Amino acid sequence: MKRKTAVLLTILLVAAALRLYQLGQNPPSLDWDEASIGYNAYSILKTGKDEYGNSFPIAIRSFNDYKPPLYTYAAVSSIAVFGLTEFAVRFPSALAGILTVLVTYFLVKELFTINKTIKQFNNIAIAALAALLLAISPWHLQFSRVAFEANLALFFFTLAMYLFLKWLRSAKAVFLFGSSIAFASTMYTYHSARAVVPAFILLMALIFRKLLVQRWKEIGLGFIVGLFLMVPIALTFIRGSAQARFSVVSVFTNPGIYTQEQERLERQAEYRTEDSDRGSIFAPFHQRSLVFTTIIVEGYLKHFNFDFLFLRGDGIGRHSAVGMGLLYLWEFPFLLYGLYTMIKDKWSGMKLIFPWLAVAPLASALTTQAPHAVRALLMLPVLQIITAYGIIHALRILKKNRYVSVFIGLLVCINFVYYLNLYYIHTPIERSHDWQYGYKEMVEIVTSLGDDAETVIVTQRYDQPYIFFLFYDKTDPSYYQSVAESGAAGFGKYRFRKVEYAKDSQLPRTLIIGAPDEIPSDATVLDTVKFRNGQTAFVLTRT
Repeated sequence: MKRKTAVLLTILLVAAALRLYQLGQNPPSLDWDEASIGYNAYSILKTGKDEYGNSFPIAIRSFNDYKPPLYTYAAVSSIAVFGLTEFAVRFPSALAGILTVLVTYFLVKELFTINKTIKQFNNIAIAALAALLLAISPWHLQFSRVAFEANLALFFFTLAMYLFLKWLRSAKAVFLFGSSIAFASTMYTYHSARAVVPAFILLMALIFRKLLVQRWKEIGLGFIVGLFLMVPIALTFIRGSAQARFSVVSVFTNPGIYTQEQERLERQAEYRTEDSDRGSIFAPFHQRSLVFTTIIVEGYLKHFNFDFLFLRGDGIGRHSAVGMGLLYLWEFPFLLYGLYTMIKDKWSGMKLIFPWLAVAPLASALTTQAPHAVRALLMLPVLQIITAYGIIHALRILKKNRYVSVFIGLLVCINFVYYLNLYYIHTPIERSHDWQYGYKEMVEIVTSLGDDAETVIVTQRYDQPYIFFLFYDKTDPSYYQSVAESGAAGFGKYRFRKVEYAKDSQLPRTLIIGAPDEIPSDATVLDTVKFRNGQTAFVLTRT
């Protein structure tokens, strides 16, 4: 028992070190969503209201995309302890990442305990290995080190699954109620979970339909608990705030994606109908249905693409280390082998983790930019469980050939060190612009220049500059709440808009902060802020 505990503690220490080391410095800057979460948490801490003056809101209005509130409320506590800092904003995600590793260990142990064909030793080995894979996973580390709500949602979803398994085995209603609360918490944390959780629960109801009949009282009470917790979310749908984000990212509201797919399908259809005198191709309704179905199915399948998982990720700079996929390349053969052996062994846990894997990318497939590493993050623990299963079975074969095992271990270590080098050395330099690097430095320069300027004009080239002034200046929330409706365009002496230097340079006592192409070469430059790669981000001048 002591040995098992020591192994688990070691894994947790590794997970903590990888998530907490330089948490406030890498990634190299808060992005605008992180700054928004931080300032809204600070505002709630100080006044009980968000930046717009809403008392303890159940949807954070931030940039009018109305974020689910749970991460912001989690950040209130860390900001109360650490102050309004980058570390404080990211700490809830790092803590959730560490706890997810812990819960994954117990979840996998529970999964294999219910399977009598697996020896107890392998239960612990697979659980520890799955937890270790998650602890060092590039995908999980990427989002455990930033204030992304999806990582907190992953913790609650994994916890809900563990409690559900405990209920299945123990028949204690308290575990079912705890699972209901955890599932509900997932939906209060991230938008995508609001599609994934109901779909998963529906699948579970179909799979365990006999159990529904046998234990209907417990399940009915658990359902009532979950339904009661969903009432505030239902109210946000009625008011329309919960739909705001979906309307921005949905494939159904993006005419560009629809038009491209429609043209592609029509070209294919014309080719197929040439031999039949080119009759009518589609009725309008059928055409729309086919286009949207194709977009969604293709978007869904992209989440299982080798390029997405192992080579390049989703292409968004904030979602992976430069030169890396979401998973280690060496995991690929073990993932395939684990999948094969699970099916071959007819492992009973498949009826739980395969539906989990099936529904996890669903919300992402309904949105633009599929595949999307953040919106599909819920699929990660299942991939690590399957990989761990494959490694354990492969070791049985390789145990007679130590040289092969040592060689594979060496490759794993090299890949891990390679990833750390990319993450800590190369990525902060090559992708600093993706993290809106330079805003903190620019705000500090503006503050150091004093109050001589009557007006400060700040470019909107990089979007949402106002939130960085609020965050780094620690602007009094009570004051900002009084001007919030126009605050994104300007508050106090600050004006946030496109720089028009020919006109702006004629204004008296004005400090102008623009992108390099907004400030002419003959302007008197006070200072510049550069991205980590040496390119100029901001140019500061004054009249």
